Amino acid sequence: MNRFLITTLLSCSVLVGCSNSVSPNSKFYLLHNASDGVKGASAAPVEKLKVQFPDYLKQPNLAMKLTSHQLHYAQYHKWAEPLAVSFKKAVKVELKKQSQQSKTIPALFIDVEHFHVSEHASVILSGSYQIMMKDLNKKQHFDFYIEQKLAEDGYDHAVIQQRKLVTKLVSEIIQSW
Repeated sequence: MNRFLITTLLSCSVLVGCSNSVSPNSKFYLLHNASDGVKGASAAPVEKLKVQFPDYLKQPNLAMKLTSHQLHYAQYHKWAEPLAVSFKKAVKVELKKQSQQSKTIPALFIDVEHFHVSEHASVILSGSYQIMMKDLNKKQHFDFYIEQKLAEDGYDHAVIQQRKLVTKLVSEIIQSW
């Protein structure tokens, strides 16, 4: 009986020890930061901004494309807020920074198809956007594909490069209106 009790206690101790193994801390990322909100900056030159993401990017984990049809979601690297919200804030900041024009446009709609790390050590931002002009019957539609090679490994560097993709997209948008 004592042997059975000792064996059971030892087995439970081993199981408890295995279940309490230390896992890496999660890291959380934003595409914007507090210093982006420049004090005294003018309003964004877009009256209405709508950003749409595909379902596969509507979850907190950062996505990495492994093959042409396979994605991997990072277990410990996550967006601090919904990606569409963070992306929209970054676009607004860039519109304020980059726009030298006094005119505003009534609406800008951005439909993101891809925004992830690729299997080729790069980050990709692709999709389309529509600009609604003052004459509401006039819409301009543009497709975009922007890719940036990664110079370093790791999600920290990838997120920095993804933020640069947003800057490039806004430059492209501003040039098109």
